[in-house]
Amino acid sequence: MKKSEVFTGLIAAAEISVIFVSAMFIADILSWSGGFFAALVYILLAAALYVLALISSSKKLWLLKWGVSVPLSFLVLQYFRYTDYMVRSLNWVFPNYGRQSAGGNFAGMLLLAVLSFMCLAGGLTALSMSREDKGSDIRRLIVTSVFTAMIVYGVLVCEAQFPSYESIFAG
Repeated sequence: MKKSEVFTGLIAAAEISVIFVSAMFIADILSWSGGFFAALVYILLAAALYVLALISSSKKLWLLKWGVSVPLSFLVLQYFRYTDYMVRSLNWVFPNYGRQSAGGNFAGMLLLAVLSFMCLAGGLTALSMSREDKGSDIRRLIVTSVFTAMIVYGVLVCEAQFPSYESIFAG
């Protein structure tokens, strides 16, 4: 692999991490505010974007993207944990709700299972689509970069509107 392929692969790995981890949280918010169907539609779109980012010009590049995305996903998850994103988003949708109930956690786990299955199937599909077409790697990277930037912007805008963790459990 050339240095430019490794560089674009690392960018795609970061995008894959953001797409996957953010989808877990955004799908939960959508399920609370727009219903389970809205969350499923978002998961399908996120999985399609995941596949687009994972399609590579070679199997080695696919493995690089996927392999690097795993530890990066942990780092992205730490942002959501550090900002108490789940509890704050829940109390944004349902003011003064408190912590999520067991039923809500079950629905979230179901959405995570669907997302994981869709991304696994999509990842295997992307692996089978790996071929020597380096020009399309750059075009895909541009498309996925635009959508990933939109996801990051949406996550940050929402997070800025959430109630503070302290205000949720004050008193």
